[in-house]
Amino acid sequence: MMDFNFSDEQEQLRDAVRKWVDKGYDFERRKQIVAEGGFSRAAFNELAELGLGGLYIPEELGGERPRSSSVFR
Repeated sequence: MMDFNFSDEQEQLRDAVRKWVDKGYDFERRKQIVAEGGFSRAAFNELAELGLGGLYIPEELGGERPRSSSVFR
């Protein structure tokens, strides 16, 4: 049977992203980013500061291996 519960590491990731969203990534900011072309260097840099910049870079290049349960939950 598969275990679909979050690991401690996944819970920390979820909590970090939730805090970042709650702190300063509200609807108005997202709307502004979309209006400006859909990418925000500032938001990307904020996520990178949380250590999320390498989630989809292959491990052999210094990134982290994505886990489907981390990405889609």
